[in-house]
Amino acid sequence: MLTSSEKLIYFIIGMTRSDIRPMAKAMDVIIDLHFLQGIPKCEIKMTKHVYPQVAAMLNKSSASVERSVERLANLCWDTAVKDNMIDKLTGRPHLAAPSVSDILFYFCYLLYCRQPFFLLFDGFDAVDARIPSGLSL
Repeated sequence: MLTSSEKLIYFIIGMTRSDIRPMAKAMDVIIDLHFLQGIPKCEIKMTKHVYPQVAAMLNKSSASVERSVERLANLCWDTAVKDNMIDKLTGRPHLAAPSVSDILFYFCYLLYCRQPFFLLFDGFDAVDARIPSGLSL
């Protein structure tokens, strides 16, 4: 049975001979760290927190996992751009490819929140959120 991470990867790139397990497991680890354990995105380091866990799960080296995840994340991004799916996956068009870390987080937000990353923040006014009630600009 496929995990939701694996299903998303196959949805984007279709059937492939590439091993999708490292990227799927990396997304699962990010979901656990960020959403379930509450660790902020800026504190999650791929090479320190994510890749070693995935490497242990798959009995591979961290460097091997890192290369595999980077290749497949970039393939997913390039395929999504080619197939005009970036809006559906992130909630906003992109002109340049983001970092591998950002690609993974965009996909994790889509999986966990069931909404693209940028749509979650539509209508949120950061300035208004910081101003105490009763004060005005």
